[in-house]
Amino acid sequence: MTANLNLYFSQYAENALKIVRHCNLAKNFYSGVARRLDKGHDFSDELPDIARIGVIEAKKIVDAAKDEYALKEKEAWDLPSLLAEQAKSKVSESKDTYETFPRYLIAHIFKTPAGSVKVFIATKGENYTINIDAGRNKMAAEAAMLELEKIISFTSLMNS
Repeated sequence: MTANLNLYFSQYAENALKIVRHCNLAKNFYSGVARRLDKGHDFSDELPDIARIGVIEAKKIVDAAKDEYALKEKEAWDLPSLLAEQAKSKVSESKDTYETFPRYLIAHIFKTPAGSVKVFIATKGENYTINIDAGRNKMAAEAAMLELEKIISFTSLMNS
């Protein structure tokens, strides 16, 4: 495995986990606000706009915010668009009732002119492991990973 690929996918995982953490905090906050609104809590002292728009509209805004953060959380593991065109990706999520964050299993398979490269990322909480596999033939694997580095470099330049 090349250091550049490991670095790229480490940053990718850290950025995605940062987004997931932010979305989880926001969804928990808005869920608490929704519960308090349902119980009839008066927010007019804290947020004068709620008194102006009313509780029903405030609930709609809270629900829209929760939906928005749920969508951002799902998109956290998406590859940049140009790179996503080069890969077959699968993201699966599981949640344990005793854990704060969901666990993710991410698989990206890249087809390069020199062969395919499989990138697997598994998370537990805020920790992750990365496994990059390009096959058993050492020379072919090295060539495939170098081709993937070129693809990533090119797409990074095109996105900036």
